[in-house]
Amino acid sequence: MAMNSKGKLYGSAHFNDECKFKEILLPNNYNAYESRTYPGMYIALSKNGRTKKGNKPHLFASSAFQKGVCSAGWGPYSW
Repeated sequence: MAMNSKGKLYGSAHFNDECKFKEILLPNNYNAYESRTYPGMYIALSKNGRTKKGNKPHLFASSAFQKGVCSAGWGPYSW
């Protein structure tokens, strides 16, 4: 997963700078992911699970990710 300069998420076959995100643990026990390449842009999902542009979401919006256990073999420190 990567984010372009307009905040749009896309799938990338090769790892590049647009694939780097910083994990932020919020006080409400949710996680937020900010683009390392484009600070101020966040991964966000709508209430229907669709992606939203990274330049629009509020950091404390309910579309942030709930911290949980991942059984797929990857996590915040695997990249």
